[in-house]
Amino acid sequence: MPLALAAAAALAAAPAPPEDAAEDVLTSSAEAPLLPRRLSARPTTYGVVGVGVERFGSNFTGSDQFDNQLVGLTGMWRISAFGPHALLMTKPAVEHFRDSRFLVGLGLRGFYRVRGFTELSYGVGSHFEARLEDHYWLAYVTPLELGATIWDKGSWNIELFVGARRAVGGSLINHYLIDPNGFNDAEAREELDRARHERPWKGFVRVVFARRID
Repeated sequence: MPLALAAAAALAAAPAPPEDAAEDVLTSSAEAPLLPRRLSARPTTYGVVGVGVERFGSNFTGSDQFDNQLVGLTGMWRISAFGPHALLMTKPAVEHFRDSRFLVGLGLRGFYRVRGFTELSYGVGSHFEARLEDHYWLAYVTPLELGATIWDKGSWNIELFVGARRAVGGSLINHYLIDPNGFNDAEAREELDRARHERPWKGFVRVVFARRID
């Protein structure tokens, strides 16, 4: 009897196992994999959706910079270290639809994770912009897009992208239902020529508030 009491006292005085050890208990239930929780890695294939704000143009200073700010939606399908993605952005016109701007694009990113710091990316793509307010459209190639995750918590993160696009095509929007002012507009044609030939390169900075969907 004294021996049993001594054994019970020793068990009661023994320290509780650390939380990490509790997490490492293996389970064979249908809901959890046969792995310690801390060894369960992020899925290699998942989706990412977000809301983005972009400043886009040939310069980033001046009083008219609101004209170069776009807002919209982004989406990406992450496959291991690569991510095909798309975006749809706009500068809506409050009074007249024909004064709006729209930007759509497709691209591909490659990712590199810096352990304990952030995740970096390099991307390329192509974009199409309809500048109804300026009566023309432009097509771009994007040979350079650098990205980094600047905040990450759970399935939410904030991403920062900087890069450059080059105009490779464009024309006046000569459709009366879309842009009644676009027909043979000399001023718009001059601006289109400048955008295509004198200032074909345009830089951009984009911030995306995104969520991972496993």
